[in-house]
Amino acid sequence: MIHAQDSKGAVLIKPASIATNGTSTGKVDCRGFDYLTIDVIADTAAAVTNKPTVLKLSEADGTSYADIVACTGGTVTSASVGFVFASMGTSASQIYTRFHLDLHKRKRYIKASVTSGTAALIWCVTGNLTRAGEMPASATEAGVGKLVIA
Repeated sequence: MIHAQDSKGAVLIKPASIATNGTSTGKVDCRGFDYLTIDVIADTAAAVTNKPTVLKLSEADGTSYADIVACTGGTVTSASVGFVFASMGTSASQIYTRFHLDLHKRKRYIKASVTSGTAALIWCVTGNLTRAGEMPASATEAGVGKLVIA
């Protein structure tokens, strides 16, 4: 088995400009997969201080989500903040934050939340589910428009 082919892509938050203090959220169903990598992609910022005010992952088996503390960002580490925000890139777009989740100890649904800080900014959040119990057999099952294996 080639594990790179044993994956499913997901767009949690499509590329969009999030207004100052605006929030965007999106979720992914992790059923049948062992691991999830989430990339939070940010457009070029005007200043390194244009960080989000909220960047977090939450989990649920139904509709009531609980924050994953290790995956909750902030300005200082505290009991409810797992990591400190990085400076924003001012010369190029960047993968602002990458999360690696072992789904064995997580609930079925993972939700990403991003709130833009002092300036509107284009954000995108993508996920890659891996180590499926059953290999995706079609583009739809792999979460893509077209699946090419060469």
